[in-house]
Amino acid sequence: MRILVDEILYGKIFVVSTRLKLVDWRPDFIDPGGSPRHMIGFFDSGFGGLTVMKSVVRRLPGYDYFYLGDSARVPYGNRSSELVFEFTRQAVSYLFKQGCPLVIVACNTASANALRRIQQEYLPEAWPDRRVLGVVRPLAEAVAEKLCRRVGILATEGVVASEAYVTEIKKLNPAIEIAQQACPILVPNWDKNGR
Repeated sequence: MRILVDEILYGKIFVVSTRLKLVDWRPDFIDPGGSPRHMIGFFDSGFGGLTVMKSVVRRLPGYDYFYLGDSARVPYGNRSSELVFEFTRQAVSYLFKQGCPLVIVACNTASANALRRIQQEYLPEAWPDRRVLGVVRPLAEAVAEKLCRRVGILATEGVVASEAYVTEIKKLNPAIEIAQQACPILVPNWDKNGR
């Protein structure tokens, strides 16, 4: 298994070991037949999505992975839905071109504000044989399974304004009380201190 990490700001591609430690870049990320190996792509506006990828790697170690962190334009949380859609579309397209038939949008803001449009408008036209998944629905399912009565959501302004988590959680369990709070400096502090 190999994991690639690409950071748009610096334009570097690194191969990362299973333990997410940086090793040398290798141009041999190609199978003997000369075509790129199929990878699961992960995208986030920064590096928080590495925790999502790490969880998937533990459960599906037989795949190769490619992580794209858009640290040049982080944070997405205070941007318009249209701009978040465009950034997400660019990232998804990039990952598809790198050989990823499946992309996980590990960015809460992009999942909340762009995922449905990517799935319903962009994919059928541009990449009908590819798939894109997000993080909102799986988290809503996890909340509903735990039989919580009350849930607090700390998120970016974009996630809170979208009401995506409230909508998805309420679909699964309308009795759950949900409080949301926008935290505009959440992502910049995570990316600054969480690496």
